Amino acid sequence: MTGGYLQADAYSVYDALFQPVRGLIEVGCLMHARQYFIKALDGLSPRLSAVEDPARGLSGERRLCLRRRLSSAVVEKLNQ
Repeated sequence: MTGGYLQADAYSVYDALFQPVRGLIEVGCLMHARQYFIKALDGLSPRLSAVEDPARGLSGERRLCLRRRLSSAVVEKLNQ
């Protein structure tokens, strides 16, 4: 495989895939990035990852509404 984007977590075994000769661009998943935001905003509620459990099984529109309602304060703090 050469060129393009590949989503992978931070497991070090994947590092070899992202050598310049392969031309792959590493794209991390939001769950792994999210953990650093949670650490940075320790004490804020609700946590972004906690929003996902009640959102499982909902339609896309209902999930979006729930995410906006439960995580808007956290997202606003991140924007600041």
